[in-house]
Amino acid sequence: MSRSFGLDAETALQELREEFDLFRKDSLDRKLARECATKAWHLCDHVFDGHGAILPFNGLDEFQEHVRNACPELAHLQVVCNASKHGDNLRRTGRVRRANRRGGAVSQAFSRAFDISRLEIELNDGTTIDFEDAMEAAVAYWVGFFSRHQLT
Repeated sequence: MSRSFGLDAETALQELREEFDLFRKDSLDRKLARECATKAWHLCDHVFDGHGAILPFNGLDEFQEHVRNACPELAHLQVVCNASKHGDNLRRTGRVRRANRRGGAVSQAFSRAFDISRLEIELNDGTTIDFEDAMEAAVAYWVGFFSRHQLT
């Protein structure tokens, strides 16, 4: 029985990849960024729901902790996902101070090596992570996870 129109882990990964491809075409789209972060983090639920019995974790919380440690970018995306749903007054914010759009000095037509506008995740220590880079790491993590555990 499905309450999500048949969404399973494999389909969720494919939808994440498709959503991220859309985001790459418009990397300043905040709505797409939130949707990407949500799909990336929610894969924990779908993977554990569909494959938890064959994975070496004692519950969803343990699995999520493993994912956060194995891919720190997913820990940051979890905060974006939760803030998108619950607002910014979160109890668990990890190392994330804020996610915002930073204006650049040159057009986005230039390489990311230049000072272009971008979406960033700012950590509590003041360092910033390019959102697109975080998403690339998250997608790569999930693709590798599915391959390592032979889930596809």
